[in-house]
Amino acid sequence: MIDVENQYGTKERQIELLEMIRDIDSILRSHGISYSLCGGTLIGAVREKGFIPWDDDIDIMVDRANFDRICALFRAEKDLPYVLNDYLWVRRIQKKNDSRKGLQAATVDVFVMDNCPNNPLVQKSKVALIKTLQGMMKEEIDLSQVSLVYKVCLIATALAGRCFSYRKKLHWYDKVSMIGNKRQTAWLGMYNDLFKNLSLKYDRDTFAKYQDATFEGVTLPITAKYDSYLTTVYGNYLTPPAEEERKPEHM
Repeated sequence: MIDVENQYGTKERQIELLEMIRDIDSILRSHGISYSLCGGTLIGAVREKGFIPWDDDIDIMVDRANFDRICALFRAEKDLPYVLNDYLWVRRIQKKNDSRKGLQAATVDVFVMDNCPNNPLVQKSKVALIKTLQGMMKEEIDLSQVSLVYKVCLIATALAGRCFSYRKKLHWYDKVSMIGNKRQTAWLGMYNDLFKNLSLKYDRDTFAKYQDATFEGVTLPITAKYDSYLTTVYGNYLTPPAEEERKPEHM
């Protein structure tokens, strides 16, 4: 059961999210779609056996083949109580009849891993293109705490982005994300992640094997390589962050 304490104002959201992931897990498993919890949700599963107290969404990750299956599922099954929405470059599973907009809605965010090209130059070029596209797709930009050079880059990409439709930019984003997918590479990359994580490389076998984890009393799948993945992203993930960093990101 979810902790009755509500220090971070996330209790009701987490109850809703738990119901959602229970349903979504059943739907994905019944259609042979493999996935793993990831991000803060995976830390919660490993460290807390449930939600991190201040977490207000659920994160899952898939490889490209299973992501394509998720997209096909939501296109074909019109009677599902959930929809697959886009928000910038992140796909989000949300309740079909949820009237809340954007980040206010309860979401299960879907992160996709593609091949990280073996050629270092191609690898860096891919990340640079993804970062440029993120700048072009952002709805708002924060210039308050960045260098002059970075401010110029943010403004330039934002202005360039206004010349193209959202659908066109998302199409380009997916195409660039799949660069390197035609042959097996030594590493994987998560290219619809946060800007700061785009250059990270993950174990080739991240999705080779899964195991069950207990999450708020519900059995959900996690990658057997969870320690390698979490260490790559967070370092010492078993130690909670400082109190001032513990805050909901979406609500």
